[in-house]
Amino acid sequence: MIKISRRFFSKLVAFTGLSTIFGSLLAWAQIQPIKDSIDITALEAYVDTLIPPDETPGAVALGVVDRILKKSETEAAYQAMIVSGCQWLNRQARKEGFEGFSKLSEENKEKIVRIAEMSLPGSPENSFFLKTRSDSFVYYYSNPKALALLSYSGPPQPLGFLDHGLPPK
Repeated sequence: MIKISRRFFSKLVAFTGLSTIFGSLLAWAQIQPIKDSIDITALEAYVDTLIPPDETPGAVALGVVDRILKKSETEAAYQAMIVSGCQWLNRQARKEGFEGFSKLSEENKEKIVRIAEMSLPGSPENSFFLKTRSDSFVYYYSNPKALALLSYSGPPQPLGFLDHGLPPK
């Protein structure tokens, strides 16, 4: 049986506590508020290009951008991807002769989004597109307002498809 002195145990507990506090402070210091780092209008224009308003509200109206920003506040890698992705969108807009992505026509926004989509797998712009598109759809359709607009009454289980014996409508 290994003997551990109280002094050694006290030092171990103190070191563990201090390292936890230091690690938390370090992580907090590395994640800056994203709203200070990027052009929010570019992100909003991008997300509304992915899920535009029509008869139903667009992604921005249902709070998708807010949820993306909230996620970026706790995940440094996600925040860096959002920052660089929005910078890339604005660079592409400047190549087209516009001040920023949000100033483009819908057609030009869609063209730039297609460039990101079709870029090499694993490239920063492709990763930005894939992750933000996925998150946008998850956040949009997890909003009860979006589901209500679709007249979605919920999954067919546990009752099953009650009209399974009838011909399709």
